[in-house]
Amino acid sequence: SSMRVPMAGLGELGGGSFQVAYEVHARRQSIPSDVRRNVHTFKELGRTVHLYGVSYLKYGMMSSRLMTMGISHHCQTNDCSGSPAFLSDCLNPSFHGRIKFNTATVNVAGRKYTGNRWNLCYGKARNYVQHAGFPTTTLLRSGDAVFAVSAFYFSMLNGGYVNATHNTMT
Repeated sequence: SSMRVPMAGLGELGGGSFQVAYEVHARRQSIPSDVRRNVHTFKELGRTVHLYGVSYLKYGMMSSRLMTMGISHHCQTNDCSGSPAFLSDCLNPSFHGRIKFNTATVNVAGRKYTGNRWNLCYGKARNYVQHAGFPTTTLLRSGDAVFAVSAFYFSMLNGGYVNATHNTMT
């Protein structure tokens, strides 16, 4: 019998994309086809390793935020600063400003909304993510460790709120 070693996976949320990678502890033939196409098999230290790894472009923190607010992908990759402000129910009506993302600049403004703004925007975000094509099957096992890295951490680091030497809040 072999001792089970907890697997470590990684999820990384960038500004424009979301990446995930982890080792799959299953025979390749038993892996569902929607997951199998992103499983890479190789030999490491005499054993066969199946590594699931995929990147979802347009599902990063800023891309998802802009799409949830109704800002088109065109304006996420092109300068739309000369265009009228995008009006979003997901922003406070008193908000007027510019959002910069990569080389794009977008004018945005909040719009009055009489319903529950949080429920509306949560629903838009959920709908956006549900159409991402993420696999419906996970091959992680109970007890496996997954580490998440986000652009938020690097923003905090660049802002001086995180001590990079000790990885603690300053």
